[in-house]
Amino acid sequence: MAVSPISSHSITGWNYQPAPALAEWPIESFSGIRSKDGRTYGRTVGAHRNWRAAPHYQYKPVNAHPGQKPGNIWGGFSQWSSDNCTIVAVIKMAMMQFGEKPTDIFKKVRETPHGYHITLRNGDTTSLSKAEVKQAAEAAKLKCQNIQAAIYANFIVAVAAKRFQEQSHASGSGDYARALDILNNGGSIEYAFKRLGLWEQVEQVPPEELAEGRLGVFQSGSHVSVSVNGNEERWGKRGGATPTGAQVYEAYGFKNHAGQSQGVKASGKVVASPNRHLSRLGWRA
Repeated sequence: MAVSPISSHSITGWNYQPAPALAEWPIESFSGIRSKDGRTYGRTVGAHRNWRAAPHYQYKPVNAHPGQKPGNIWGGFSQWSSDNCTIVAVIKMAMMQFGEKPTDIFKKVRETPHGYHITLRNGDTTSLSKAEVKQAAEAAKLKCQNIQAAIYANFIVAVAAKRFQEQSHASGSGDYARALDILNNGGSIEYAFKRLGLWEQVEQVPPEELAEGRLGVFQSGSHVSVSVNGNEERWGKRGGATPTGAQVYEAYGFKNHAGQSQGVKASGKVVASPNRHLSRLGWRA
């Protein structure tokens, strides 16, 4: 079955290459300057090609090498054909802060006879079936250069979706699918952190701090991206300098950053959310 066409007006449509759902060939991406914002698409890090990440979801909790950072945060896994830039950016930021594995990002991950039991850093707990992890991997439609990175990312997406479902007081299998659908169609940075149990550990910061090298995530237009060492991630590539000023609506960093500021107060400017319609459905992205 072919992947559904993506509108050229959607976020991922700007960098989407159509491919059958079971494609064996690599996924290509754009290069040069992106006309919509005048910023470079960046360059590929490493020699590996991009492949579909959906088949890679068979996660086994391992505590070896705790805190090990991703070898390639840019293209190890990245957004492809879903509008899930927010959760992707927050996962990348968490991996660079705590380590690449779910056992680094969460307080505890334990395998059970039917799936997994997860304790978040804020003390909240949740459980996932292995079928739900597979379902999350298929819904996220990520691309990857590293299979292990894809496995980790797909698992963390599943946790975020499960917490979304639970916080919406929904319990049916259809509600989990609905949570995945909404999670993969945008959402706020705040709620992405909350679903991973990390909201209390971040603060709003001036975007200039990200451009100067502070780890963080930011929203520019309707797109959310991670900033690492002063460079923005661009759909699996290392982009140019992280934007600042009027180009950025909001930015966040972890509170325990060395030499951190005390954060900044939220701007009084009201920015129309691309997901404002969700409130009418009783769901908050």
